[in-house]
Amino acid sequence: NFYESTVEIRQCAFLKNHCEDALNIIRSEFFIMDSKIADTFADGLDADFCEGKIDNLTISDTGNDAIDFSGSWINISKIDIHRAGDKGISVGEEAHINVASAYINDAVIGVASKDLSLLKINLVNMVNCQQGFAAYQKKPEFGPARIEVKRYGVEKVDRLYLLDKNSELLLVDKEIVGE
Repeated sequence: NFYESTVEIRQCAFLKNHCEDALNIIRSEFFIMDSKIADTFADGLDADFCEGKIDNLTISDTGNDAIDFSGSWINISKIDIHRAGDKGISVGEEAHINVASAYINDAVIGVASKDLSLLKINLVNMVNCQQGFAAYQKKPEFGPARIEVKRYGVEKVDRLYLLDKNSELLLVDKEIVGE
């Protein structure tokens, strides 16, 4: 756990955690580089109300979400996710997340944006996911969410997207609004 701290993590492994989140960062500024999170009870990385950068992070075998951001501003250059128990990338509570490159293999939902969040993805490849993209309002005090995707690839994805009313998905050059 890191709370109201400046955090820099390089070449670290967080393995076989039995706590709720393997790495939990709150109201902090962080940088994570060349690291790994694996075999976690719940979320791999949970960051709430943070500003951060991630470069080359691998997350595997999480009991819940691989990464979960709430109210945060995060830039991700490269992330690899394998066997997420729920969502590969989950953002909520007015988060603004930019992802340059993501690979997600075996998740219930590949990427989800909730509650007035904006998730921008340059490139994502998803394999073996029940759901590709999901955007919705979860909490009544917020509103719909948005996902913008420039390039993507899918293989063995049961349903490409699911959008709640007024949530939006810009998929390459196609604008889709939930009804």
